[in-house]
Amino acid sequence: MRSLLKSVLAIICLLFIVVGCKKEEASDEEAKVVTPLALTTTSISIISFDSISTGGNITDDGGSTITERGVCWSQNALPSFFDNHTSDGSGSGLFTSFITGLNAGNTYYVRAYAINANDTAYGNQVSFTTSFLPIVLSTNSSLNITSSTATCGGNITSDGGSSISSRGVCWSLSSNPTIADPKIISGSGIGSFTCNLTGLNPSTVYYVRAFAINANDTAYGSSISFTTTAATTTGCGGQTTVTDIDGNVYNVITIGGQCWMKENLKTSNYKNGAPIPTGLSNANWTAATTGAYAIYNNDPANDSIYGKLYNYYAVVDPAGLCPASWHVPTEAEWNIMAKYLEPSADTTCMYCSQSSTLGGKLKSTGTTLWNSPNGSATNSSSFTGLPAGERSYNGNYLFIHMDGYWWNSTGYAPGSGYSRQLYYNDGSLQKYDAIKAYGFSVRCVKD
Repeated sequence: MRSLLKSVLAIICLLFIVVGCKKEEASDEEAKVVTPLALTTTSISIISFDSISTGGNITDDGGSTITERGVCWSQNALPSFFDNHTSDGSGSGLFTSFITGLNAGNTYYVRAYAINANDTAYGNQVSFTTSFLPIVLSTNSSLNITSSTATCGGNITSDGGSSISSRGVCWSLSSNPTIADPKIISGSGIGSFTCNLTGLNPSTVYYVRAFAINANDTAYGSSISFTTTAATTTGCGGQTTVTDIDGNVYNVITIGGQCWMKENLKTSNYKNGAPIPTGLSNANWTAATTGAYAIYNNDPANDSIYGKLYNYYAVVDPAGLCPASWHVPTEAEWNIMAKYLEPSADTTCMYCSQSSTLGGKLKSTGTTLWNSPNGSATNSSSFTGLPAGERSYNGNYLFIHMDGYWWNSTGYAPGSGYSRQLYYNDGSLQKYDAIKAYGFSVRCVKD
């Protein structure tokens, strides 16, 4: 009996021991409950076209030490540790990651990651697009500067990984001009190039920059300044005036390599002393086939300011209309002046606007003699063109204060000759032929 009692007591003790162990094991299991890792991805700071700065912040290690952390990235959404990734130490808290070796102009996705003994977890996804490779170019110093022109250019040494579709220079009166300002395009591709700037004003500071355009960007070289030279306002070498047969004195100027009168001709006699007929009625003016002149509205004040209006027959009369050693300019001589003042001027057209801006350089300024607005007038050439108007082929006087007309000595057709025209409302220089019976102003050029 005692033996049985001892056996029962032993079994009861063993059960207590087993139950006690079970409870202790259960407590250990309860202590090992796993919680999720908590982390975020840092916003992107783009450093260059091929690298960025980012990182993460691990705010909960999930109950297990973080053994590895960093960021992973891909050009596909939701990158993982098995994609490209950085290794940025261990432990919780903030960390910074640098990604390099990226391709320019591509979109990437990034997530922070953290690894402990129980899990690999990811932060929120952020994306970014790398910048394009820069175009590398420089602006050349300005050369061959005159009162109205300059030669500039640039050199493109890298196209930024995309072909240069357009290149050239832009300029303005303010620093750092852009392609929204006046510009000249000089082809495409990399390498050196030059451009000829025209239509500039004398004694003026300009700023110029080379530019280059590809599919990704518009880039500029450094801004360089230059100052145009002063216009020649008086004299032709040692000569400052010339006197006609009537004793009228004219100021003279050099424009390019030519010596021009600065005022309209006023002579009433040919250079040989023969009188030029005048005072013709409208009918006789229309019917004339020899030289004649008129004064606008027969008003001496107009003669004093604007000079006389000559028909084409007087211009080409062998007796000579201009002072000794001077002559009425030819078509070619007008074109030489035009090209000097504005190299882009059209000198091959037969009946046209030679330039939309060259006339402004030839017109006197202000609105005392010219009607408003006297468009684009700068008189940068010192030619000082005046709106003397015309005597029409039918004898009527027209367009004083509005237009200026000048003959040259080159014939256009049996019944007409070439002329140049300036208008009050714009800055153009027009080239037309006119019936020989018209009365226009005349300027003379030195032989």
